[in-house]
Amino acid sequence: MTTETDSGCSVAISVRDVLLLILEADKYPRLGNEDWPVAAALEREA
Repeated sequence: MTTETDSGCSVAISVRDVLLLILEADKYPRLGNEDWPVAAALEREA
């Protein structure tokens, strides 16, 4: 797997690095189930 840096060159990224990035992203809070009805109501109003 490759990724591009700010300068535009490609850099190889290992599976381990990908898994670490996924684990890091998983730390962020998620919306709870109570937010789904509120979001649906807002969409209906829009």
